Amino acid sequence: MAVVLAPVSFVVALLLIPVWRWLEATFTIEAIGHSGPSEWCYFFVYGVFLAAAVTGIFLVSRRNPNAQPG
Repeated sequence: MAVVLAPVSFVVALLLIPVWRWLEATFTIEAIGHSGPSEWCYFFVYGVFLAAAVTGIFLVSRRNPNAQPG
C-alpha cells in the first residue's frame, strides 16, 4: 500500500499548489518554489495518506477479526 500511495500523493501534492501558495503567503512558510511544491509538501501529503490507510486497515481488521491485512 505504501508503494501505491507514493505516486498518488505526488499527484495530489501537485494539485494542492493553490493551497501551498496560500499557506506560504499567509504564514510565510516556504512551501512553493520555482519548480513546484517543497519536499516537505510531498512528504506531508504522503504521511497523511499513509496514516489514513493504516487507520483504515486497523479499523477494518478490528471489525472483522478474521480478515487478513494486506
